[in-house]
Amino acid sequence: MRRLPVGDATVDVAFYAASLHYAPVEDSIREASRVLRQGGLLVAVDSPMYRDARAQSRARERSTIYYSKAGFPELAAHYHPIDASALPVALARAGFNVRLLDPGQRAGRWWERPRMARRFSILVARYA
Repeated sequence: MRRLPVGDATVDVAFYAASLHYAPVEDSIREASRVLRQGGLLVAVDSPMYRDARAQSRARERSTIYYSKAGFPELAAHYHPIDASALPVALARAGFNVRLLDPGQRAGRWWERPRMARRFSILVARYA
């Protein structure tokens, strides 16, 4: 997501599925703006977005614990919680117009409540 193997202004859509949070969001946005043609779309679904610094900090802690228990503690350094309030500013700086931004709902233990719908995060932004 930081250095895509495609030329400048050659892509119509940059699609991130549950992955935007695995690189600093500014890097991913910058790279998407490089590869997208004018009018192209950046679409991200199911990447955790957090409404405040406290929630981001808790997410980092959960990630560190998760990867440590899995035997890969070094992978926690690749988790970058997305600040939902700062995201529109970063997108605008890179030349994007936000069409839709919904942070969704935290997954929690949704699998234990199968009847309760989980609302995924979604971002759609057009490159100007």
